[in-house]
Amino acid sequence: MRYPITCLTAAFIVSSPAFLHGADLVPVLTGVMPQLVTLSAAPSIVAQPVGGKVDLFGTYSLSVQATGAGPLSYQWKLNGNPITGANASTYFANGSGSYSVAVTNAGGTTESAIAVVRADDAPRAMKPFEIPITASAGAFPDLRSWNPKPAGSEGHVTVGPDGHFQVGGKRIRFFGANIVGNSNFPNYAESDIHAQRLARFGFNSVRLHYGDTYWTYDTSTRPGSLIIKDSSSSTNFDEDARDRLFYLMARCADQGIYSNVNLCVARTFQENDGLGEEIEAMNWAQQHLLSFFDERLVNLQKAYAEWLLNTPNKFRNNTTLARDPAVCIIEILNERGLADGWLRGDFTLIPATYLDILQDLWNQWLKTKYNSSQAAMYAGWYAADEPLGANTLADVNASTGSEGWSLFLDNNSNAIATTQVTQDFNGSPCRMVNVTASNNYAAVQLLHKLVTLQEHQVYTFSFRAKVDSPDKVHKLKIYAAHGTYADLCDPVEIQGTDWKLYSRTFVMRTTEAKSRIGFCLGAAMGTTWITDVQLQTGGEVGTLPDGVTLANMNVPVLMTHSASDHPGMREDWVRFLCHREKLYWNEMRDFVRALGFQSAIVGTMVRSSSANSQSGLDAMDNHAYVNYPSLGENFRNNSDLKDWTMEHKAIVNSPLANEVVFAALRHIKGYPNIMTEFEHPAPNLYAGEQEFFFPSYAALHDMDGYWVYYYQTKDLGRIWDFWDSMSSMNKLANNIIAAALFRRDVSPAQNEYVMAMTPEREASEIVKRIGSINMPNAVVLGLSQSIALISRTRTSIGENATGLATPPARPTGPVYVSDTGQLRWDVTNPTAGFFTVNTPRTKAFTGFGSGKRVQLGDVSITTGSTRLNWCTIGVTLLEGNSFTGATPARALVVATGQYANSNWKWKDANHNGLNHWGSKPFLVEIVSGEVELPVSASRVRAWALSGEGLRTWPIPVTDKAGRAVLSLGTIGNTLWYELQISTTPYSNQIPVLTSVGNRNATAGQPIRITVQATDGDNQPLEYSATSGM
Repeated sequence: MRYPITCLTAAFIVSSPAFLHGADLVPVLTGVMPQLVTLSAAPSIVAQPVGGKVDLFGTYSLSVQATGAGPLSYQWKLNGNPITGANASTYFANGSGSYSVAVTNAGGTTESAIAVVRADDAPRAMKPFEIPITASAGAFPDLRSWNPKPAGSEGHVTVGPDGHFQVGGKRIRFFGANIVGNSNFPNYAESDIHAQRLARFGFNSVRLHYGDTYWTYDTSTRPGSLIIKDSSSSTNFDEDARDRLFYLMARCADQGIYSNVNLCVARTFQENDGLGEEIEAMNWAQQHLLSFFDERLVNLQKAYAEWLLNTPNKFRNNTTLARDPAVCIIEILNERGLADGWLRGDFTLIPATYLDILQDLWNQWLKTKYNSSQAAMYAGWYAADEPLGANTLADVNASTGSEGWSLFLDNNSNAIATTQVTQDFNGSPCRMVNVTASNNYAAVQLLHKLVTLQEHQVYTFSFRAKVDSPDKVHKLKIYAAHGTYADLCDPVEIQGTDWKLYSRTFVMRTTEAKSRIGFCLGAAMGTTWITDVQLQTGGEVGTLPDGVTLANMNVPVLMTHSASDHPGMREDWVRFLCHREKLYWNEMRDFVRALGFQSAIVGTMVRSSSANSQSGLDAMDNHAYVNYPSLGENFRNNSDLKDWTMEHKAIVNSPLANEVVFAALRHIKGYPNIMTEFEHPAPNLYAGEQEFFFPSYAALHDMDGYWVYYYQTKDLGRIWDFWDSMSSMNKLANNIIAAALFRRDVSPAQNEYVMAMTPEREASEIVKRIGSINMPNAVVLGLSQSIALISRTRTSIGENATGLATPPARPTGPVYVSDTGQLRWDVTNPTAGFFTVNTPRTKAFTGFGSGKRVQLGDVSITTGSTRLNWCTIGVTLLEGNSFTGATPARALVVATGQYANSNWKWKDANHNGLNHWGSKPFLVEIVSGEVELPVSASRVRAWALSGEGLRTWPIPVTDKAGRAVLSLGTIGNTLWYELQISTTPYSNQIPVLTSVGNRNATAGQPIRITVQATDGDNQPLEYSATSGM
């Protein structure tokens, strides 16, 4: 207990020397009253923490208000126990319980009242659900029979005359999963299990990825990399890791699963590799840029490739990987391109010793192209040095109108702005534009009437301007006023509250009769002042400083993508970078071929290295992530793995702004188009929708393969991180639907639109790129994103590329139906979209809306009331060809909603980041809904399935006007269900449980459970009980 000190006692302590142990006596002054020490009172709580029910995330925000002499300190408690780190006046709780807070100051401590935070309502609460890594005989579903066995038994994977993968003259599509890091190196028993499991869930390929960098997690039972971790060299290879990898590949091949082998992914090169000490000044991603111009790095990659690909695999009859037909693809380098690295700004991070090599190659390339002629080079760069002519523009301070300057407002953007002439240019006239409403940088423009700019003429554009806030940035653009509104020169950024003189000198490549000059002022509200706007012929552009010549071999490399470097020079620079890329890809291709490899060779994704640069390879790859997490610097350098955020966004509400669409716009004509990485990462609430969207549109665009990112060869029972796709039980269950959609059911689009991208056009477009992993695609050629929701899109490449002169009209929505009629994406309500698939053997729904009924041919799906007002429901026939009962049929139904690991620890009430990824068991929402079939209820039987895929309880099938209605979410805490359709009524229908009363059980104590059941044949029911305790 606490002992309060009175004021009298306090006075005595101060004045009495007897309490000063070990000190000299202190004299007491006579005639002076001792001073009283007044102690502050304990805090007073004026607003107690208030309890309630957790939200959908299982979290709850608590707060307390207290007064008293400061400083006040706080200690929150859960069930009476202090919570580590919970020392503020507010507390964000992850879970239910009895919460209280102790508030303390110098005067004491005051305990708050207890705030009871209740758990989710039992009927709506998420339930544990796990799909184990092994399955008993008879478990359903099981797609292992879909894979011809063993992989490669019919020959190598090649590219047929139709531009698609084939084996033995037959088309093959790869439905794959990435295996990452030390998941590549399970023990033999684990490999046996996971090869079976991968095939069961419909996979026929694995991508063996990230095996060349040391995996720091879980290295106690398996190797961390194919490269032994060493402080000075990356040339010590791990034979045990290779042995494990070879065994995994062999067991996968037995199950009809092909392997995609990655060579250089994240290898960190080191000083003793023979590259010099400077190599360690770069991270591995920057190091890999040297692949394109430093032969030492290429030779190191070749040595690793030979060690891996040319060693006999004792588990595959001593066949090397290079000669094994079960190896379908070899990838050379992951997510790297030289032009992309330049756009990224990585050249500034490359030490001079390596840039010297690049500069020498650059000058050699220029000398070859221009026959050592400086004059020819200047002509090729459209360099010029001409006197300035007269201004050809109207006075910006004159009255606005059609013959001079005018103010454009985009009505679709609800833009509002005004303009007038003021005396704000140091007391002289200027044009002021004040923007009060806009949602797009181009929605407000100060425009000059159209002008004609002549071919090969040099022009100098100049003006003076300022803005009202230092953080505002506007643009001046000169562009073609038609088609795609292509820029005719680099835009000029306007920034700063002081008057500045801006100018841009450029050379026209072709005559443009409809050239438009526009100050784009809609990026931010506020005021901009502009004056002295001039367009003159003449100017100096593209020439080099004195002494910098081809003869001297000292033309500099371009370190950054800067508008100060003339576009002609930059275009040549990009041509050179693409040339170096092509040399590297072809050299590595030839090396791998020389080892005996006959199947497909892939370079990298075409987002990183342009399609024309990779034209000598066999297939075109892409990577795509929907709603990728925003990773902070501390996450990237591994110092704080909680330094990230992620918004909860659903693909279904963004038909024109997602990687499902953008991926299609990068497809190349005449090549297999694949996506070796795709993921809708956790913990996004809507991540389960990926198994409906991407396989559907991948099939519509006639892709040859895609690989989800990633699959663990471990028994986790929970999600490990953002990209741990197949440890998410809702995704894994839906993977059966995905396999059916991509491998079997969704038809390719009937129409294909092809645009042309020659190497010259590609180089000119790369120069215009902003940011990285952003090589030009069909959009820059005029193809709209929305056309990819309807039909196939392709880009033709090469010097003789051909395509449409005019792109097709842009579908406007808000409903987008594929030209096959099978896919329908509806965003009539932009915040509650939904998507459906209607094929003869698979029907699917994903999206928002409770009680929403969709008719999909002769099957209908109706959603129930769900936690997020969102769900996925799919039904696919795995036996039989029709839902009508013309032949016996067996189908799988999967219904998913919200998901989580147990004990996810959200950072705050924004729910856009986790402090901890939690633990098993995995939790799922039990989604309610109905599936209506075109047969009578007497011909249908249905069961809830366990996580393993075994029948548990029969579920209700009722009759509705002669049609069977299957009720989901009523019996069994499960994501999936089995249903059987007979050609005739079943002679004796099985009883159906309509409810089971749940009770908590205590060992050794009796328990009563109430069960209700019905029988469609009105037969007497018998009950029995078994105990699993």
